[in-house]
Amino acid sequence: MQNTKNELYYNLLITSNIRQIKALKNILTKTEEWAKEKNISTEEVFNYKLADDMFPFVNQIRIALDNAKMGALRVVGKENIPHEDNETEFVQLQSRADSVISILESINAEDFTGVEDRTFEFKWMPGTILPAEKTVINFSLPNFYFHTTIAYAILRMKGVNLGKMDFIGWDFK
Repeated sequence: MQNTKNELYYNLLITSNIRQIKALKNILTKTEEWAKEKNISTEEVFNYKLADDMFPFVNQIRIALDNAKMGALRVVGKENIPHEDNETEFVQLQSRADSVISILESINAEDFTGVEDRTFEFKWMPGTILPAEKTVINFSLPNFYFHTTIAYAILRMKGVNLGKMDFIGWDFK
């Protein structure tokens, strides 16, 4: 079956991001179990950083989830559905991930019709206007994977028993 542009955008921004968020949820579960075994508080885990000038773990997760959500909503021309950055427990991060999955599942391939004619301005980068394809390939996806990778790296650095398949996920359907 030949993919249309709509299906390609759908698979890039919806299917792959949902799969990655599910892998992230598994990582959160393993991290919570690890923290309980090691008697490490959630607050301490949430404040782990890879480097002093980087956001802490909890922010990496929030930003990754926001990028998955806003990247897709932006491209299909739907309004952002904001989440408050107030999670203090793993269950709250899991809930935010579930919410983002639900939002992504509300988007279908037909929503991407006409996407190739859209451009997007990045207000925090004055003068930067990108067509949809470059927005997806050069911003949305790299930003999403950057923050998921940093969150994973923080946990590995701290000793959480995670491997490559935890990051990639196990559902290749």
